[in-house]
Amino acid sequence: MKFRITALFLALVAVFSLSSCNNGKEADPSSSSLQEESSSQVNTESDISSDSASKDESSSTPSSSKPSASSSKPSGDIGDDDIDINITYTNAPKVKLASRTIDIKNNEPIAAQVKQMGYYIEMPPYLQMVNGKVKAFLATSWTGMAEFNSGKTLKSTSNVFNTSSKKTMSSSSIVNFGQQTWKPETIANEPYWMRNYYGIFNTLTVKPAGKEEHLLAIMHCENKNERFDLGTGPVYYNNTVFPLDKVYSQDEYDGAGPDGVYKESSGTYFAFTSMAVLPSKDVGTKTFNDGDLGPVIWPSAGYLNSKGEQASQGLRHPTGFSDGEYVYIYYLDTSKTNSEAGRQAGLKVARSPISELGKPGSFKTYFSGKWEEDALPKNFDKNSRDMFYKKGGKSSIIINDQIVRFSVAKVKGTPYYLGVEEAWTSQGLSIMLRASRDLVTWGDPLTIYNVQSGKHTDGYLHYPVFYNKNFTSCVEIDKDEFYIGGTFGPGTPTTYFQYVKLSVDISDN
Repeated sequence: MKFRITALFLALVAVFSLSSCNNGKEADPSSSSLQEESSSQVNTESDISSDSASKDESSSTPSSSKPSASSSKPSGDIGDDDIDINITYTNAPKVKLASRTIDIKNNEPIAAQVKQMGYYIEMPPYLQMVNGKVKAFLATSWTGMAEFNSGKTLKSTSNVFNTSSKKTMSSSSIVNFGQQTWKPETIANEPYWMRNYYGIFNTLTVKPAGKEEHLLAIMHCENKNERFDLGTGPVYYNNTVFPLDKVYSQDEYDGAGPDGVYKESSGTYFAFTSMAVLPSKDVGTKTFNDGDLGPVIWPSAGYLNSKGEQASQGLRHPTGFSDGEYVYIYYLDTSKTNSEAGRQAGLKVARSPISELGKPGSFKTYFSGKWEEDALPKNFDKNSRDMFYKKGGKSSIIINDQIVRFSVAKVKGTPYYLGVEEAWTSQGLSIMLRASRDLVTWGDPLTIYNVQSGKHTDGYLHYPVFYNKNFTSCVEIDKDEFYIGGTFGPGTPTTYFQYVKLSVDISDN
């Protein structure tokens, strides 16, 4: 399968000055070091250098995305090759790219509005039509939802959101619905999967035959050691995956140090992929904490081995998609073992019939060309700590890249799907497109750009998603005009929203 870009329009970047999340410890957007308006040339050749090389290298980076200190790749990557992993993609696409100008604006009015609503985004806003209105989900360790003012879209530069429509739709146990009530005694028995982070990475509307419409929320969850300074001295939170009596040194806690830089310890970090469901009519009156179902997929190597050691960091950065028959979830499995086929680290996919409405136990992983492996361990009990030692189903790697996130959209009027990935490659941090007919077999990557750097904050369009030309949907696009949106950390604690306008041709030859 081949696909080629026939016209790469002028890249347009709208910027939300929104604080980067470190689980509720955000900086004031007014501290941005960007000028009110600036622009830079970004070439699309693979040998370009980062235009961010001079930026402050002490910027705060979300723990769910930052490479480990000893590598330019995320922890849990493929590399201990006891088993050879060879994926043959279809024919390489024919690509013609133009240079483009990215105009970066520090939009304080939007930053002030979003902060006033009490939300910050780590992910680009995810758009979903619910009950006849476009909702924007603004995700970090808790997730806000808001509607747009009349005539406004994500391309607008002021008064974008209707503040009276705001609603907190998910919250981790520690954040406690945005109130930052970090009290260990109040959360000791909260569900382990939503302890430090419980953010909506994307949503899907489904309407099974004979049932009312429901909104599914695919949740990225974290459980880790974390330290906060609340003004009266540090408060420490232990992860609840390792044995509860385990003792840690101070350098085994994530959190901002005396220099204000957020540091992390990958050895005490665990990520979960859970599902939450609400009838569409209840969206806005109930939260996804109310509709939480718990984990729906499990790492192929589990979380802990028989010795109680970390077997994986879990499942990171999930994105859902529905073809009308199944709900698919793409996720990064960080399992550390390569000793058994189907239990390696990489981008994987699981699916469940839409009739199941995301129910735990209904998802099957894709393995060796079949959808037969249960995504959860046998006799799974979400309330049992014994599950941490259990392995999930075997699963095949569908893209052999060091993925940060992978998102999917249907190309309207064609049999094709497009995927966009943010990944660590030999060229640095890359944003790439791929095409598919079946949501499993993806063509060779078409590189949109590279940034030759080992730091996540030097890149652009982090955690990319698709937008249609009207900025009303993230799951269906026109090939003649669509957008890829993401966030950008410019070397300060501030995160911005960006987008780039594209057009593609897709063909099988």
